[in-house]
Amino acid sequence: MVRTKEFEPVDALEKAMKVFWKHGYEKTSVNDLLKEMGINRGSMYDTFGDKHSLFMACLSRYSEVYMSQVLWALSQNTPVYSTLMQLFHNVIDRLHEDQKSWGCLMVNTASELSLHDSLVAEVVTNNFLSLEQAFALFLEQGKIKNEVPPELDCRKTAQYLTSSFVGVATLAKTNLPPDFIRSAIQVALRIF
Repeated sequence: MVRTKEFEPVDALEKAMKVFWKHGYEKTSVNDLLKEMGINRGSMYDTFGDKHSLFMACLSRYSEVYMSQVLWALSQNTPVYSTLMQLFHNVIDRLHEDQKSWGCLMVNTASELSLHDSLVAEVVTNNFLSLEQAFALFLEQGKIKNEVPPELDCRKTAQYLTSSFVGVATLAKTNLPPDFIRSAIQVALRIF
């Protein structure tokens, strides 16, 4: 007879993602995960596999939930400057909500694991490349609407915006005051 799961896998995955996000991969133990997820070891292994497999699923979940919001915003036919300002300020607001400064899970993971875990590096790289591509397409649409200077190299500017976005997410993880980061955003977006 097949047993039904006594927990909701998506909820458990969300809880695991937040543990990894807060503490990082290396500092998170399986016991930490089990406690937060509210499941036993067998349920974790049966549903998600080992710690690394669970982490990879958490990265996918983060991409689905958080990164997809950014990509969606960049796919809309909205004004370039105000949309970019809102996106960058959302990074600060989201990372400082509830006084938590966990940073961006993708940025944290890039710093912690990308150099020695090729599977993780591929996921992180693909996320950043997707962001860069979304910025580039958004800027091309801005050119059509005459909101972006015609001589602007959209690909290079998209790379610049991606690195600036990652930089803001990194700075938001520090104790720097939000005004410091807001000033950096204003300078970064002066090209528009």
